Amino acid sequence: MRAVAAYDDAIALYRVLVEQEHRQELRNDLARALYNLALAREKQKALPAALEAAREARRLWEALVNEGMKHLEKDLADAKELEARLAKRS
Repeated sequence: MRAVAAYDDAIALYRVLVEQEHRQELRNDLARALYNLALAREKQKALPAALEAAREARRLWEALVNEGMKHLEKDLADAKELEARLAKRS
């Protein structure tokens, strides 16, 4: 699936920017790419990989919301819902 490959490439790039270059303003973009990867993996029925991506997205959004970025609360709620759904199916 080309979407999964594209998300993997985006995640790899965002990881470098966030973790090595300390571009903290890109954490939301990393979370979004992880969330989208989780959805794509769910469609492929690759549930363990989907759950791992959903958990990481949720953790990132949780941290951002806790830092005061309240506009990301819906994203956090969506990630929690996806994570719970995947956990039940895994």
